[in-house]
This record gives sequence, C-alpha cells and structure tokens, in this order.
Amino acid sequence: MRRDETLNSMKAVWTRPKGEVSEAEYKAFYQHLSHDVADPLETIAARMEGRVEANVLLFLPPTNLERSVPRPKRHGIQLYVKRVFILDDCRELVPDFLRFVCGVVDSDSLSLNVSRELLQQDRQIRAIRGFVVRKFSTR
Repeated sequence: MRRDETLNSMKAVWTRPKGEVSEAEYKAFYQHLSHDVADPLETIAARMEGRVEANVLLFLPPTNLERSVPRPKRHGIQLYVKRVFILDDCRELVPDFLRFVCGVVDSDSLSLNVSRELLQQDRQIRAIRGFVVRKFSTR
C-alpha cells in the first residue's frame, strides 16, 4: 500500500446537501444508527446557521422502540463537534418527550473539549435543542 493513497473519501451523510443524498442512503444510515430493520417514517435534514452552526439529521422511527424492545430510557441523538464523535446519548439535545427520535447533531460552534457540565449549561446547546424541537413541531 502506498503512503499517499486515500483510504476513505466519503463525506458524512449529515454534512452533505439534501440534494446530494438519496433516500436509500438516508434509510441505510437510519438502519445503521438505530439498529432497526424498518425504514424511518420521516427524515429531517437541516442546517442551523447564525451564532450557532450545526448540521442536524433526525429520523422519526416507524414504531416506538421503547415498547417493542425493553431497554433503559435513553435518547437517540449522537453529538459530533467538527465531525468528531463526542457523545452517543446526548440527553441535552432533545427534551424527554422526543426521546424516541434518533439522529445526529454536528456543530462547528462547540468546543471539542466538551464536558457533561458544559452541555447542561451551554447557551449553544440550548439553541440547538430549540432548533430540534422547532423542526419537529413544524412537521
């Protein structure tokens, strides 16, 4: 293998514009993320711009996974900062009534040195949470 050979040239699904991503790619990503064999009821891909910048890719599952598979109460939102994975179960990004939603939030505005205490008190996290709630309330 050559040293200058590119091993992975794919861009993350949530960073690509909606027009470049096919429904099949969204469905495959949802199935990978949720470990569900069914297709999502709805896919929401949005870009938050302004003081806080974030790419949001959310999926509405076809069934209530909490009822079908007994598991501890958890939220399905993954937090990335500048495309670096930070947290798998980010409770601060969605309120409890939306805990069934799964997806990815990738922010360029947050610091890579993120702690649980910072997430609970950060204005940027509250702004992202409000954006996520508005995206679902308009559907």
